[in-house]
Amino acid sequence: MKRRPELGSAMVEFLIVGPLLWMIALSIVQIALLFIARTEVDYATFMAARAGSTGHAEFSAMRDAYLLAAIPMYGGGSSSAELASAYLRASSDLLIGGHLLLRMTNPTTASYADWGDPTLRAFEGDNGAPAPGCGTPTHRVIPGQNLAYWSSADIGPTSKQSIHDASVLKLEVVQGVRPVVPLADTLFLDVMRAEDPHARTVTGLFYTEQLAQGRFPVRSEVTLQMQSDAYEPKR
Repeated sequence: MKRRPELGSAMVEFLIVGPLLWMIALSIVQIALLFIARTEVDYATFMAARAGSTGHAEFSAMRDAYLLAAIPMYGGGSSSAELASAYLRASSDLLIGGHLLLRMTNPTTASYADWGDPTLRAFEGDNGAPAPGCGTPTHRVIPGQNLAYWSSADIGPTSKQSIHDASVLKLEVVQGVRPVVPLADTLFLDVMRAEDPHARTVTGLFYTEQLAQGRFPVRSEVTLQMQSDAYEPKR
């Protein structure tokens, strides 16, 4: 008995396998873009931490350095006008749009309580005058120089840190990155929302908030030795 040829089997197989292969291809592209975004966020975080280590751990210095380093993420440019336009886009999206979390996790309040010098800030400017924008001299300052003369065996009772530990800058950044690959973005966001631990911390809440807004939260952390006196943040 002769078997009848199977007609249309290739089309059926394509209809089954084709969408799956297409989804895999889109996912690979999205993963590659996320890897690039992670690299860019790591670089911007390092630049922000470097500005903080030499700029008295001032938040404004770290924020501005991060925005400058984020220019390539928003188009970059080859002229001053193009770079300025990319900087404005970065500022609008990250600051006004609320898609950037920048936190200094060290020195802590306890670090300043143990090692802060309440009078040192008054002498940070020229000729013994307060440095511009430094506020009142009541803000505590952790010395960032001549640390070799301090004993690492001296531990602060509140922070449980030596002055060497207290003068280390730790910066944590979470940036909400906009997905650009259709279909794959929905799949990835659904998976990340399902795996979201919903940690009740500042970082965890921001992470969840970015997912709810359809952004991929990319986290980075940098640790650098302070190269200047660390000013206590204004509360």
